[in-house]
Amino acid sequence: MNQQHNQQPGHPVMPRPGLESWSYVAELKSKWQSPPDSIKVMEFFGAGDPFFGGNACDLILDTSCHLVEEWKVSSENIASFKTIEAAHKAAQRIPNRRPGSILGVIPSWDAPRKPAAQRYPRLLKALSSQCLLTPLEALSVLNRQEPEAVRHLGGWKKAVQAAWHSRHR
Repeated sequence: MNQQHNQQPGHPVMPRPGLESWSYVAELKSKWQSPPDSIKVMEFFGAGDPFFGGNACDLILDTSCHLVEEWKVSSENIASFKTIEAAHKAAQRIPNRRPGSILGVIPSWDAPRKPAAQRYPRLLKALSSQCLLTPLEALSVLNRQEPEAVRHLGGWKKAVQAAWHSRHR
């Protein structure tokens, strides 16, 4: 008797509810502090990495509402949803779902990045004043571009180091 799962041997393991279940959606929403910017749907199937003898084969949902291996589809063709409710509706229409698999989500919070000049104003000023760079050259250094004027300092890394050391003397 397998007491860990409270079932008798020979009986199939019932998968836990996934994205097709409204209780799963409600549970996820309650755990998120803010809604994600985008959500991808993934089907988890099997156990263990195949490289180490396991049989896991996880598939991702594409824009045609079919589950496919991620390496077989381009990133533009992977379905991405703005809300968990939209992902839930799509999960209910998947025609090639495997029995015993679990549908899950891959949420991402894509915070917009501020421009380098707004993120590092003091470093930008130090690059301009201490390294004798123009504001445009200093901005290029922060954006990891290497204009001709920065090359004489030894590249953008050396320019940033010089500005950093001069600011923290």
